[in-house]
Amino acid sequence: MEKISSPRKIGLIWLLLSPVLFAMAAISTVESLNTYYIQLVAFGAVSFLGFVSGFGLILKQSWAVKLCFATSSIVCVFFVGSAVIMFLYMIPALFNTGAKALIIIPVSIFSGLFGLPFFLMAKKLKGFSSGV
Repeated sequence: MEKISSPRKIGLIWLLLSPVLFAMAAISTVESLNTYYIQLVAFGAVSFLGFVSGFGLILKQSWAVKLCFATSSIVCVFFVGSAVIMFLYMIPALFNTGAKALIIIPVSIFSGLFGLPFFLMAKKLKGFSSGV
């Protein structure tokens, strides 16, 4: 039995994660309908790119490594960036509401940790050349 190479594993992970990312956007509740549609389009585009690059990695296509690296990096930046924004939002709230705002710290850390698997995938894909 042939051992599955690392890029093919990442491709399988993206095939499984892409529908989950789209579902996260589809079931979210936001106050503005415009924000919901923007979020749905953004997550839909990332899900589509992840799905396409996942298939490409499984089929050992050379273009898929760069596409999957870019997609993984974008998702990592999204989760880490949202954690940083939440943390920065906590600073003025701390002066207005006191210790209640401290709950944002573990929430922002938890949100940032969602970016870690995508960072690790991008780091692993960066080590591969254009061939899979």
